[in-house]
Amino acid sequence: MDWISPEIEKALARAAEWKALGASWPAVADQLGEEVEVIRGWTKDYPVDWDRMMRHARAEATEAAISEAYQVLLNGMRSQDERIRHESAKIVERVLARQKKKRTPTANKERAATQKGERSRKSGTRPH
Repeated sequence: MDWISPEIEKALARAAEWKALGASWPAVADQLGEEVEVIRGWTKDYPVDWDRMMRHARAEATEAAISEAYQVLLNGMRSQDERIRHESAKIVERVLARQKKKRTPTANKERAATQKGERSRKSGTRPH
């Protein structure tokens, strides 16, 4: 099916949000007031819409989880316990270093060259 009604589109988007957060099909059906088979049928009837909605919902759920984890680490850095402050700071430092490394074009090129060289050694061929 190509055309999706606004009502089904809204329900499907809500289903995607709940699924992205780990809800079971019965829980999603209960929230929407529909039968599980009806909702799962929508995912098959509108696969392009479902895939788009799930990608969006997963991205939002991931972003929310990262924000919450970061907040927990920041709270840990304010702890009265020196060990907790130290461990939290170490984790934040590692995460920030990885993010910086991913954003550095030179680092990306070097990492790709290293990986290519490692694959070549494993296969017994030489990189070009």
